[in-house]
Amino acid sequence: MDRAYSFDGDEWHERYVGHGSKRTMIQHLKDVGGLGDHWAIVHLACDLSPAEAHGLTARSLASTLVKFNDIRKRLRGEL
Repeated sequence: MDRAYSFDGDEWHERYVGHGSKRTMIQHLKDVGGLGDHWAIVHLACDLSPAEAHGLTARSLASTLVKFNDIRKRLRGEL
């Protein structure tokens, strides 16, 4: 059950397939969560263009990564 999603502009896209809905992504995670012998590995990424990445300071990179903290906590059931 391999799934990969990307967020571009203001829409989610299922990589290699097309537009993907939040409800579909959540359902895939729930489906895997219900399988006793399976793991779900979630990778959260923020793709940067070369122009965005060039000259990025450690402080601005850390600021970008901190935005994912609430998502990480929700996935772990901490929020």
